[in-house]
Amino acid sequence: MTIASPTTRIGVKNILFPTDFSSQSDAAFEYAKLLARRYDATIHAVHVVTPELYGALPAEALSAAVASMRREVHERMDGLHRQMQGLQHATFISEGPLWEVLYLLIGKHDIDFVVLGTSARTGLERMLLGSAAEEIFRRAEVPVLTVGPHAYPAGKNREAKFERILFATDFSAASDAAAAYAVSLAQEYQSHLTLLHVIEDPKGEFAVDYARVVAYLGEKLRALVPREAELWCEPEIVIVCGKPADRILAAQTDRGSDLIVLGARKTEHPVTATHFRWPTAAHVVHDATCPVVTVRE
Repeated sequence: MTIASPTTRIGVKNILFPTDFSSQSDAAFEYAKLLARRYDATIHAVHVVTPELYGALPAEALSAAVASMRREVHERMDGLHRQMQGLQHATFISEGPLWEVLYLLIGKHDIDFVVLGTSARTGLERMLLGSAAEEIFRRAEVPVLTVGPHAYPAGKNREAKFERILFATDFSAASDAAAAYAVSLAQEYQSHLTLLHVIEDPKGEFAVDYARVVAYLGEKLRALVPREAELWCEPEIVIVCGKPADRILAAQTDRGSDLIVLGARKTEHPVTATHFRWPTAAHVVHDATCPVVTVRE
């Protein structure tokens, strides 16, 4: 695993691509290839058969249904293998709890990046749904690129690209970690980079000297981009007020961003937490029309 810092370019040698063979996973595959080709990385594609899938099958037909499901999974993975010809790659079919399987693969294969799709499908394609995808990006100690259910699919009619990157920060430890990846990806792909901070309550303590606060925050944003990066990048600094998720999504739409990068705070029980409130990162991943890279603190 490569650890990025604001003054070093990231390295990506191993990409984990969990797939449920859905259209959203197909879209995510395009971004896995985009990263693999740029960094000469290996794609590790995995399909996980989870216990929940077996639980949904009728008991009287369990044996036949399991055999049929396994044949289908192997056929689809063989098809994916053929699509990866010319790329360094490996394929896996595993059984068990989703996160446990992925956690072991991340460690075993020294994964630098996880790329996945999340959709609202059922049956065989239920692997990556809402809380499961959030569990991955909140627990993984490497960056996770998620193609959400509303992201415009990359494929035959839409190129996977990172021409315009939006980095949103609340200046937390998670956001500081994400900044290094936003800057490095922008450098690698020669992207236009927007640095965004959202002030949630401008009528609170900031109201007394709002202009000075905005100037201070602007300098903090500029400081996230190393001086040497000025040779290839003139970042756009944006400071707005409102609800963070809403303003991030609005900025992405206004600028036609191809990628959003943001920090995801570590949560001990990410699935349970999701039921009580909709965290900013999960909201953005769910509603963005482009992929989202989340980097955990």
